[in-house]
Amino acid sequence: MPANTGEATRPGRAPPYPCSVPDVTLHHVRWAGRVQWTPLDALSSDHRPILIEVQVGRWRHKRKPKPPYSYRKANWNLFTEKMVEGINNLTAWTDGTKIGDATAAFTKVVTEAAIASIPRGSRIAPKPWWTPEVEAAVRRRNRLRARSRSDPTKAQAEAWTRADQEVRTLILDARRASWREFASGLNMRTDAMKVWATIRTLAGREAHTRQTPVDVRTVTRAVAKAARSARQYQWPLDDWYRSI
Repeated sequence: MPANTGEATRPGRAPPYPCSVPDVTLHHVRWAGRVQWTPLDALSSDHRPILIEVQVGRWRHKRKPKPPYSYRKANWNLFTEKMVEGINNLTAWTDGTKIGDATAAFTKVVTEAAIASIPRGSRIAPKPWWTPEVEAAVRRRNRLRARSRSDPTKAQAEAWTRADQEVRTLILDARRASWREFASGLNMRTDAMKVWATIRTLAGREAHTRQTPVDVRTVTRAVAKAARSARQYQWPLDDWYRSI
């Protein structure tokens, strides 16, 4: 039986810009009520990526994980000020102070300083070419794509198409600029693994690392589970290609 909800998975690029559903997901009838089908907006392809979540075993309430700290965007001067202020306001410790109470008080100072100076929402594997200009263009493109689905008019579809082309151009220019900057600092002592990792990142591929089997106890996000599972089954094929 189909898992699709009827939501469009491919917006048209040519007039009259029709939205269609060429991507169909099928599953066994025994999985009825266990499959969640969600189109995403993470790529610039004509076809929207689809996240398929299958509930197995006993149902458990999943807590939404907090986004990680974005240390590259941190205001370290503000962090230092908050740390000094918090430490100065701590009650003086004595020989009778319990280690647990002292640790909790200091942890609170660090946490409050981090909340005030370090934003959340960093990428697990940051891309060197991902500039604020590219991020703003991608967000604008995604907004226009969502708007074109809710209001499928010619004007909205043309605006999304132009924004998508702008994103492609900006990413290509940003990758070229990032490579020029990286290559200008290369020398005979540069780590070869770092060079190849940068090349793969600029080419849109992740670094080649061995993946462990999927473990639902350690991988909590559905997207991470899907990515790890895909990489796990892709590696034997990659090894075969390298052996010939």
